[in-house]
This record gives sequence, C-alpha cells and structure tokens, in this order.
Amino acid sequence: MADDLAPERERSLRQVLAAFEAGRLEPDEYAARVLAINAATTEADMAAAAGSPTEGAVPLDAVDLALLRRAAAPTRSPAPRYAALVLVFVLFAVLLGLGIWLSSRVHAVSAGSTGTLVAVVAAPARAG
Repeated sequence: MADDLAPERERSLRQVLAAFEAGRLEPDEYAARVLAINAATTEADMAAAAGSPTEGAVPLDAVDLALLRRAAAPTRSPAPRYAALVLVFVLFAVLLGLGIWLSSRVHAVSAGSTGTLVAVVAAPARAG
C-alpha cells in the first residue's frame, strides 16, 4: 500500500532536517519530531509536528547521557580487576628479585676488576 501523504511527509521531514542542520533543534528534539511526523496520519498532524516543539521533551546533556549509560550497563565483578592487580604485583616482585640476583652475581664476578663489562664477560673464561 502506497503512502498517500508521502509528498507532505517528505516536505515536513526536510523542513525538520533543515532546522536541525541550522542548529535550531537539539538532536533529541529532532528525533522526536521525525518520529511524530512518521506516525502522523494527516497533513495537519505532520505540519504540527514539524513546526512546534514536542510536548514533554526534555533535552539531555552529557551528564544525563552518562548516567543513563551507567544505569543501562551491566554491573561487573571486581574480581578481574583484583586479579590483574595481583598479577602486576607478582611480575614486579619477580623482576625486582631477578634484578637483585643479577646485581649480586655481577658484583661477585667483577670484585677484582675495574668494573667494565669486558671484565665481567672475560672473568668466567679466566676461571676455567
């Protein structure tokens, strides 16, 4: 079934889009008007939806949208966060222990040298 009001609907939608692109309408107001135009059954309803603000439309700012998103988001368990924290701590402890061990071995090997890397590498060759 073809829409008998298609030309009028198109004109009303273009009028609302032009107002939105010109900055005279907020995004939520634009969406409400488009929905009202699409739901309209007469040309007068379309003209009314395109020309007047919708009743009860409350503009949402960034804080409202963030609160709505947080309320809609599923709550996550803190267990993965704690597991990641423990993993980072264990890796830090392992690297710290490895550094201490390596530092003590380098000092033990190079105790009689001038402290250069060549002496450390050559020390095991002289010992054998």
